[in-house]
Amino acid sequence: LAVTKAGILLSWGEGCDGALGHNDENDRLVPTQVEAQHFIHAKIVSAAAGETHSAALTEHGGLYTWGAGTRAELEGSDNEEEEEDVEVPLGLGHGDGETKLVPTLVTPPLLQGARV
Repeated sequence: LAVTKAGILLSWGEGCDGALGHNDENDRLVPTQVEAQHFIHAKIVSAAAGETHSAALTEHGGLYTWGAGTRAELEGSDNEEEEEDVEVPLGLGHGDGETKLVPTLVTPPLLQGARV
């Protein structure tokens, strides 16, 4: 992720689980603007990316997150044949564990008064 001097967010790389914020799961080979309407046209001042999710902070303190809401992990057993994938919440901050393909505001009540 990169933020321009004008407060525009750019993303590129692997788009798995919507981690790039373009409302799809396509990879981007070059920096591509994340649509400003997702941020209610506020300028972006900071952004960070994880392996399967991303976050951005607006000039007014709005925290937006997007990408994978869960990840699959093997649930162990003494018998390898009984192992199965279990969805583990990643915690994008929305309280629902859903994957978000576009930047989504973490509502102020969920932040419990915290400022980012």
